[in-house]
Amino acid sequence: IVGEFSCRGFDRTGPWVLMDGYNKARPNERDMFKARLFSEKLRWKLHPLAFVCKNPIAGYSESIPIRRKSSYIVAGNKVVFLNTSTCIKCGKCINVCPMHIFAQKDTILPMDEKNCIQCRLCADNCPTFSIYIRESFLNGLRIALRESFSNKLQNNYKAEDNHH
Repeated sequence: IVGEFSCRGFDRTGPWVLMDGYNKARPNERDMFKARLFSEKLRWKLHPLAFVCKNPIAGYSESIPIRRKSSYIVAGNKVVFLNTSTCIKCGKCINVCPMHIFAQKDTILPMDEKNCIQCRLCADNCPTFSIYIRESFLNGLRIALRESFSNKLQNNYKAEDNHH
């Protein structure tokens, strides 16, 4: 079992038929929101690259660690992992990333993952699901600490707003 989700539901069986059903307004909007949140978390738990960070480093490309997962070649260090075998080099990750993590070399590589803010725009916009962002408490703490001493994130967003 990877996860479980349940909520109250409308029931018009057995004795509830006498009162025209029980839990009439369920599932409601809040239940549906919780279900969407559960499915999103499940999708990340089951992502093909979810455990690739535990694989040994097989080499380096442009100083980015390369790992192998079966026949796939995966670039990334601790936070941003990109499956270079399934990447179609569409450039959507480059265009949507507010922190400019990705660069196109021979292939697209996560060149600057220390600046990743885990917004997952790159992964959500990747048509081949080739990007995985490893969220963790330590990564979140790193982002919070960096941002408390820097205004790079705010400046990047201001720059993005000026481009649109």
